[in-house]
Amino acid sequence: MRRAAWAGVLLALCSVAGCKAPKRTTVERVERLAYPDCGHGALPEGEVLASGVLRPGEGMGGQAYVERFEVRRRDCLVVATARIETALELTDLEVVYDASGKPLRVWRRNTLAVTPQADGQPDVALYELRGTTPTLVHRKPDGSVEYQTLAGGRPVAVITRARGLLTPWIQRAHLQVGESQHDVVIDLDTPDLIRADVMLRREPDLAREDLGRTVRVYTVYGRDAVFTDEGGVVVGDLAGLVPADRVHSPLPPRQPLYGGVDPVHTP
Repeated sequence: MRRAAWAGVLLALCSVAGCKAPKRTTVERVERLAYPDCGHGALPEGEVLASGVLRPGEGMGGQAYVERFEVRRRDCLVVATARIETALELTDLEVVYDASGKPLRVWRRNTLAVTPQADGQPDVALYELRGTTPTLVHRKPDGSVEYQTLAGGRPVAVITRARGLLTPWIQRAHLQVGESQHDVVIDLDTPDLIRADVMLRREPDLAREDLGRTVRVYTVYGRDAVFTDEGGVVVGDLAGLVPADRVHSPLPPRQPLYGGVDPVHTP
């Protein structure tokens, strides 16, 4: 069958089945932009705006899970970082925001907690959000590199495995109880990555005995609930994460850094 005929068949099938354009397209190369700055030298260490250490609460089976996060103002930018340590995998994250609170880039590195390789078999991804079309550079553990363009629009919020990194989105939203907003979001845990019309909603405040306080409640996608303090800083979630100082057992030993975190020069 000729190519034109095949095209007609595919068009007809799509009109019936509702085909969608691919959200991720593999390409040979993408534009690499310099690390964000404010135009006058290296970024200062800046000031910490929010931070926390989260782990499963009492009665959660002693899971080896620890999340450390920090949100820091560095000159004209805000940089949010997190590290998640489990018994099997380590995740390092960095999100850079502009002065208005919109994300410019997201960097992620996964390494293995136990491996004979000195580098931890890193899986590193850089999601560049500053261009006309968001892009992904992904270096796999075997050293191969994949480049993709991401359809769906310019994200204004970021969702990662780290609950604490929802803090900038929540603080920027300034929602009252019962209010919600819908944003274009990059969600690192979904195949499409960029999702349109993702809902952030503030639910009624809740008294939580395990947190020793009344907390603000926010849901993402209408289901994933996180708890914050009165300043919008995440202090736990419905799945059982609480501040580490609310748990009597000692924190697990720190896991290896495998050469340290380098979002500027990798992948």
